[in-house]
Amino acid sequence: MSAQAFLSAISQIAFLALFGIAALRLARRVSWVTLDAFAFFGAIAVLLVIGDAVRWLSIDAPEIVATITWVGVTALPYLLLRLVDDFRPQPTFLMVGAALAYGVVALIGILAPQPWSPAVSLVSVSFFVVLGMYASLAFLREAMRTTGVTKRRMVAVAIGSGSLAGVLLLAGIRVVWPDAGDVIAVVSQVMTLIVVFSYFVGFAPPGFLRRAWQEPALRSMLIASPGLVRLPDAAAVGAHFERQAAAATGAEGARLGIWNEAQGFLQFGEHPIGQNQIRPGEFVSGRAFERQETIYTSRPDRDAPEHADEYRKTGIQALVSTPVTSDGLRLGVLTVYAARPPAFTDDVVGILELVAEQVALVLRSRQLLDEAAHVQALAEVTRLKNDFLSVVAHDVRTPLTTILLNVEMLQQAPAADEGSARRLTSLRSEAIRLRDLVEDYLSLMRAEEVGELRLADHDLAGLVRETVDNMAEADSRVRMGGDTSVVGAFDARRIAQLVQNLVGNAFKYSEEGVDVDVRTEGPEAVIEVRDHGIGVPKADLPRLFERFHRGTNTDDRRHSGMGLGLYICRQIAEAHGGSISVASRVGEGSSFVVRLPRRHATTAPADVAEVAQ
Repeated sequence: MSAQAFLSAISQIAFLALFGIAALRLARRVSWVTLDAFAFFGAIAVLLVIGDAVRWLSIDAPEIVATITWVGVTALPYLLLRLVDDFRPQPTFLMVGAALAYGVVALIGILAPQPWSPAVSLVSVSFFVVLGMYASLAFLREAMRTTGVTKRRMVAVAIGSGSLAGVLLLAGIRVVWPDAGDVIAVVSQVMTLIVVFSYFVGFAPPGFLRRAWQEPALRSMLIASPGLVRLPDAAAVGAHFERQAAAATGAEGARLGIWNEAQGFLQFGEHPIGQNQIRPGEFVSGRAFERQETIYTSRPDRDAPEHADEYRKTGIQALVSTPVTSDGLRLGVLTVYAARPPAFTDDVVGILELVAEQVALVLRSRQLLDEAAHVQALAEVTRLKNDFLSVVAHDVRTPLTTILLNVEMLQQAPAADEGSARRLTSLRSEAIRLRDLVEDYLSLMRAEEVGELRLADHDLAGLVRETVDNMAEADSRVRMGGDTSVVGAFDARRIAQLVQNLVGNAFKYSEEGVDVDVRTEGPEAVIEVRDHGIGVPKADLPRLFERFHRGTNTDDRRHSGMGLGLYICRQIAEAHGGSISVASRVGEGSSFVVRLPRRHATTAPADVAEVAQ
């Protein structure tokens, strides 16, 4: 096989492959772009097949073959111009004039006697060169208007179109100047290879080439992403990524809609159809967000007919919208748009989805930073509030003590009348209630202080007995049981507070005696307090150890309190690395079980500090 035949075979295979790719794209997505590309490469494929059939089958119908070839070849410049019109709308008079010129040139070739005269050949060559070079320059001019991958592909198409015009020019020269046939044939084959290579790069670039083209834009996005987290607001982030998306895809514009969870709409900085707030399901952007899938449309007026007028007014005929999502969390939608459908839709979709991933990363990072700042601010406000309330509570205790002392002194003196005695009793009761509330609050503050435990080896059974004996209400109402000695590392002051709260609660809600057991169960020390009082409703049990929660069957007039006692008990038990639980039945009483690890003071502090954190 000669070099010329080898080059010709490669060119034919490549053109047929391009035709196959165009056919697949047309089958996958019907649009003017895919239809015109199919027609252009289809005309080339038909010409190649006819030429091979004539050679291989020895078809003896030169005039018919020549006529078909003439019609097909003269169609190429016009079809190329249609592809230009798909990229950028051309003047109507130009498209109509080109169609008429094609008809005239094709008719001349059909009617003119063969072999064609030089004049007929000159007409065809002029038609080829004028339209071919115009298409090449139009592609090149369009490439200068675009950016990113689209720009590179347009340049390749422009080179291929110029080379194709050159091939057609050489074919015409060959007719007019037959003596230069061999030289022109070799040059024509080389230029045909340039056409094939350029069109492959433009219409069907391999994956590695696409990635190489995308890398600069993606790298710049990655470099800029950390700084975007610090922008003043989400709108500034959106404006940056809108520019990035438009530049990377070569679209006319891009808009980012950020999901407003509280209001239930997508907030755009400036939506292309003029509406800045869109509900899920509205327009193409809202549908992409609602369905959580990328949507491409070359007829938004058809696919969103309820908003057809808005799309027609803006002249938008193509939209690609993709959701912005992070770990299943819906953050927004990114949309690029143009007056004409993009010729390289697959690239636009792929790049847009990559940009959307970066948008999701930045927006989610901003959300986490905002949440962290909010939590930090709340923590600071809570700390200031607690400090203030703690100071107030401490200051209130002094006048309360004075009030109680004076009330008790007045009660010891003879009352002026029965009404005064009742008022003194009520005054003392309310003062005690207020004192208890203050003490509960101060206990809560102490329970929430981290690192407050002072662990030492103690006999837990002895600590519990001593605490119970010091309670004025205990008398003979408490029955102690369990082991005589349970040694471990405990904070004596906090254990006393825990026992006082549990036993005090039992006294408050039970008229009968209270059972207190301290025992050892494996590696744990157990404190159990059982009463036979009103019990706790089953629905209240899951929340019984929460702050400010009291049983729904509690009579506030008889049993005052803030609902802090059991919460404090849980804090103390967990600070020791243990737990507290309850079993209760309404009308039969309750059983509170505290389980604490039995460790020695030499090893306990590290463990307890870890638990407290």
